[in-house]
Amino acid sequence: MAPIKTLLLDLGGVLLNLDYHATEQAFAKLGFRSFTDYYHQNAQQPFFDRFEKGLETPQAFRNKIRELSGLNLAYDEIDSAWNAMLFEIPVVRIELLLKLQHRYQLILFSNTNAIHYEALQLILQQQFQHDILQQVFDFTFYSHFIGARKPEYAAFRKVLSIAGANPESTFFIDDTQRHTVGADQCHIQTHWLQNHETIEDILNPLM
Repeated sequence: MAPIKTLLLDLGGVLLNLDYHATEQAFAKLGFRSFTDYYHQNAQQPFFDRFEKGLETPQAFRNKIRELSGLNLAYDEIDSAWNAMLFEIPVVRIELLLKLQHRYQLILFSNTNAIHYEALQLILQQQFQHDILQQVFDFTFYSHFIGARKPEYAAFRKVLSIAGANPESTFFIDDTQRHTVGADQCHIQTHWLQNHETIEDILNPLM
């Protein structure tokens, strides 16, 4: 196994605290109780994949939620429920990355979408008064900007190629197992972050 030179990190559920159930519950309160039939952490309808690749607009997403729910929900209600899963980034994780950035190339790779990205920017402004992720990471890749998403082989190849990173000396951490399986196919070292772990548990030994 090659020595690690690059850390490739997921955002939601790894750095950013995330709760899929909060969005499920928020939609249920609006009357859309079957939301998880279409979207959850381990599987989602193709429309959501396209949204995460920037192939569907926020308005198309909102209209899709109306269609799936059979409800004439206000766009603000949809956005609020969709964003309910997003919480804060614990400061200790930023502090840890600031220490690691002198030893490793740091890359962020997030499957996200235009609505969540806008909400993320508000969270970062409220917590840190700026987009601190741009300060911490050498490269930040968001799926809806690059037109590719995990676990696609081509997505990992694109990210590593732009960053000039060697797959075999790259260590990827994600909280979704199928994403780590995709990275394995690119010969990237991987760790599936599970519920009993935190990113600090995995990164502290690399100090």
